[in-house]
Amino acid sequence: MKNPILSVLILCMTLVTVSLSAQTGFGVKFSAGIINADETSTQISADGVTVSHNLGYQSHSPYTNLGVYAHRRFDFLFVQTELNYAQFSTNYWINSNIDDVNPLTILEEKNQNLELQIIGGLQFEKMRFGVGPIFRKSLAFESPLADYDFYQENKRTLSGGFQFMAGYDFGLINVQLKYEDMFSNLGDHIYAGNNRTKLNSNLSLLSLGIGIEI
Repeated sequence: MKNPILSVLILCMTLVTVSLSAQTGFGVKFSAGIINADETSTQISADGVTVSHNLGYQSHSPYTNLGVYAHRRFDFLFVQTELNYAQFSTNYWINSNIDDVNPLTILEEKNQNLELQIIGGLQFEKMRFGVGPIFRKSLAFESPLADYDFYQENKRTLSGGFQFMAGYDFGLINVQLKYEDMFSNLGDHIYAGNNRTKLNSNLSLLSLGIGIEI
């Protein structure tokens, strides 16, 4: 993680030193994507002895974001920053090992985040290739798991990831394909008592965005 981020910072410093030849632009942007995770499940035991529930990952809803961006372009280099409002949902299934009747229940967690993205890289005429970090601040989070006695929430307010981007310009319209390692697992925020649940699937995001320069 440290080496890619250091590379981006060095690239940004290089861009600043040659800013006399740069072109600046601003725009609005919309993205939609798919959050990828492997199927996984775990047994819940708040006391470490009795298994009270079974909990598993089912799916994610489409990820969407809307925001603004600014870029600075040079002869063959560019740097771009984005500020976005993003949202997505995560679906889990759960059933009880305690109740006589234990139907499978589907739960939907809702996430709303503010994102800051920084991307730097190379451009060849209308094509751009870049990398950079993403920083997220949680604006709102809602989990039906809060209705269960075992649940202890440990949701981080700040999180981050690292992304790779390929883009193409059609005049004032630009299209960007991004892949992000979200640096988190499904069950990072779900605790049963003092024990983190073992939903250990890594999260990644593949998204397609369209920006319009204004």
